[in-house]
Amino acid sequence: MRVTITIFFSLMATQLCVGQMTKDSFYYRKIAEQGVKFISVNEGKYKGFTQKIGKGKIKILLLHGGPVNTHEYFENFPENLKDKGIEIYDYDQLGSYYSDQPNDTTIWKEYNLIEQVEEVRKGLKLKNFYILGHSWGGRLAQLYAAKYSKNLKGVILSNIPAQIRDTAKINSSKRALTANIDKQVKALPEFSKISPITIDSIGERIKIADTAFI
Repeated sequence: MRVTITIFFSLMATQLCVGQMTKDSFYYRKIAEQGVKFISVNEGKYKGFTQKIGKGKIKILLLHGGPVNTHEYFENFPENLKDKGIEIYDYDQLGSYYSDQPNDTTIWKEYNLIEQVEEVRKGLKLKNFYILGHSWGGRLAQLYAAKYSKNLKGVILSNIPAQIRDTAKINSSKRALTANIDKQVKALPEFSKISPITIDSIGERIKIADTAFI
């Protein structure tokens, strides 16, 4: 597993360091919002975007996927959690639009990735908090928790790949899941008689006439 993670980080380093993106009105509007704070990371070399939303005893730091996506798809959290006493902290990792995007491959080293999260935690003065990681962010959350579990109250993982090393088992699981979904979809009363033909054609990569969708 350690070897797999190291290779993954090496691939990221070669693909994701593309330099600063041109900022537009969305950027300037966002950084002017209440609760926004830029925190120095990577030993003070760069700055990462964070935003505190709400107030409550339960504190949660969100780690987005990508790794160079942004926090923006989490922006429905405050509306849905506003009455739950939860204090939300968005964080855009380095390389993301609202944070620095340095041409520096060292930011993708495993140690630095973990320490960037820890620097953000210190900058936000978080203690006994939850961390939620989605997709790639779930991987990062696991790495952080392995080293800094003392800071955490809990870890929430969302949509991260299972740690299965046997590719034969992965392929078998995918086939079984696909077959099960197909069976359930075809059984839905809302589907017309043409739907199974369409679904089977897509699955088997068979070209059909556009009229089949009418």
